Amino acid sequence: MKPKYLVMPAVALTVLTVMLGKQWGNVSELRGENEQLRKRIAAAKVVASPSDPSRPGRSKPSGKLIDFDQLASLFREGPDGAARLLSVRARLLEMDSSTLLAELDRLAAMDFGNDIRTKMELMILDPLCTKDPAAAMDRFKGKIEDTTGMCAYLLTGALTNWLKQDQAAATAWLDLEAEAGTFDSKTLDGVNTLRQTFESMALFDLFPEDPAQAEARLSKLSPALRMSILYETDNFYKMGEFDEITLAAIVRRQFGGTERVEAISMRARKVLGKDDDFSAVDKYLDSIEATPDERQGSVKQAASRFLNQTDLSAEKIEDMRQWVGRDAPESVDQLTSEALVKATEFYDEMDAGQVFDLVRQYHERASDDDFLSNFLNKFNSKGNDAAARSLAEKISDPVTRERLLGRFK
Repeated sequence: MKPKYLVMPAVALTVLTVMLGKQWGNVSELRGENEQLRKRIAAAKVVASPSDPSRPGRSKPSGKLIDFDQLASLFREGPDGAARLLSVRARLLEMDSSTLLAELDRLAAMDFGNDIRTKMELMILDPLCTKDPAAAMDRFKGKIEDTTGMCAYLLTGALTNWLKQDQAAATAWLDLEAEAGTFDSKTLDGVNTLRQTFESMALFDLFPEDPAQAEARLSKLSPALRMSILYETDNFYKMGEFDEITLAAIVRRQFGGTERVEAISMRARKVLGKDDDFSAVDKYLDSIEATPDERQGSVKQAASRFLNQTDLSAEKIEDMRQWVGRDAPESVDQLTSEALVKATEFYDEMDAGQVFDLVRQYHERASDDDFLSNFLNKFNSKGNDAAARSLAEKISDPVTRERLLGRFK
């Protein structure tokens, strides 16, 4: 599983400490169903949570406590205090979860500015995410959208740990907090980015074990959130052919019409990969028995991703044309014009003369002037105005021709 916010390894955590040294409504009573969720979480914590003081052998808060006044001074020193911040972090790593929580309580009662307080809280949160992810999630849920983004980063790691320890308790907490409005979106599309990440992690941790339960969970989400999660599937779980078939079936049950095509197509875009392997997309589409409209949409999406590379050669562009032509022939000229415009942005594989020669050749093979006008509408001449004007002269429609000639004076 590869969540958008990855769990930080030891080296990255050290960098976090240095970075911290450098920079820097009341919810209505929930329904009876949520009370059951609370009970599920509480029952799970008795078994799984390392911070539960009722567990046999659980130690009381112990160890040398943090001198917060001194820690605040280290943060104010900036880079000069970074080395000593690492020693404070080492001490925090030695503390058990009860001590870390007690330190957070002690810090909350002290008078520090918000910036310094946040940095100190994040230093304590860091080891707490590993030692007691449930407590970390619950304690900091109100600070998920902190301005630094570091809290969300750390809590994503905490949720990863919690899902591994107790998937049922972690998903129950997520349901409860979603109902309480913790993840209410402030964006026009209604999608909270962090909830998208959390739900994706929960779903695709569940998907390989119980696809039916994963689909049931997915179906309860808003259409916009469902779609955004499906766009990210390969960021959370490396799927084999069987899983791709299962996921495609889920998509077809969850969405209809253009949304179904869009979801399948976005998956194809990711299947293409960094190697621009068109055969991988063909294999994917064959494995899920893609419908003609799904093939058409998928080919267009994959080709659009192909255009994002900077080393577009004449051979690669021709290969793309041939591949797109099989399932989306109506898009060949548009995608070709976009590819040639991209080629002119860098001239890594072809010089301007070679690009213009290809434009002329493809224009001659086109059934109308759309290919040429699309190219000239987006082309940045970069001093090649004369060549661009000679191409514009080939446009048959006088109004379009004059408008394009006016672009390249």
